[in-house]
Amino acid sequence: MSCSVTMSHEGAIHILLVEESPLHIEHIRNVLTVQDQRITLTVARTLAEGRARLQEFRPNLAIVDILLPDGRGIELLPPVRERRHSLS
Repeated sequence: MSCSVTMSHEGAIHILLVEESPLHIEHIRNVLTVQDQRITLTVARTLAEGRARLQEFRPNLAIVDILLPDGRGIELLPPVRERRHSLS
């Protein structure tokens, strides 16, 4: 249940959601996409998948569950911080 990321839309807001619960994913997707049609949501269900998505694109916002099947969501922070500094 993953949405593709389209980087070519002008003014698009790219959000990475790292969450394993299908119910939570659907609730978050519904709230976000109803609020703003410019939002593109990419879903990762595990920490490893979240790391892989961060290698593919740079989201404007990441919403990360703390407890994931393969680790703690907070473990995504160092790679995001390192990537941010390398782009500056």
